[in-house]
Amino acid sequence: MKELTTTSYAILGWLAHRDWTTYELAEQIKRNLRFFWQRGESVIYDEPKNLVADGLAKAEKSYVGKRQRTIYSITPEGRKALQEWLGHPSAPPSLDFEALVRVIFGDFGTRDQLLMTLESVREWADEIQNAGTEVALEYLEDRAPFPHRIHISGLVFDFLWGYADHLHDWVNRSIQEVESWPDVIPEGKRDRAIEIFRKALEEKGTIPAHRADDT
Repeated sequence: MKELTTTSYAILGWLAHRDWTTYELAEQIKRNLRFFWQRGESVIYDEPKNLVADGLAKAEKSYVGKRQRTIYSITPEGRKALQEWLGHPSAPPSLDFEALVRVIFGDFGTRDQLLMTLESVREWADEIQNAGTEVALEYLEDRAPFPHRIHISGLVFDFLWGYADHLHDWVNRSIQEVESWPDVIPEGKRDRAIEIFRKALEEKGTIPAHRADDT
């Protein structure tokens, strides 16, 4: 058996709930995981076949009219593998955030380009909360597809909603800051940056206020 990936286990997780076609699995993963586990559709379509080859899932052919489709379901071995994986330590989080890469090299562009990049982050945060609103309303109105999972969905919702709030706050502060600049060169901007660093460390208690004053 080849080493399973996090995507493998995500698919096993959905199969543990019910049987799915590959199209349904892809839609479910896009709906629920796209903001924190983005993978190409080709990977999602291929992975159920790999799980079958490893004995962790099984596939059955069925027909809708003349159209053939494959239904995947989890095996006892698949459930065991999923449970064992859940008991292992998680890998540390990784942040795949192109806009932040553009920001860190923003001094090689223009002020307007930097502002445009920051605005794109606002759109991403809005998308997260728009999707979150839909999910929350499904639970509040008793029409969620998996109502018995409300306690788990609440934890994920809380993280993503708070993450989007953080993005909104950061974007608003950053845009206000950049709009006060005539350009993106460092002259005249050092004191404000020092203030940002100092305030963060003071709030965390990493450095005492009197030492920060000497920075």
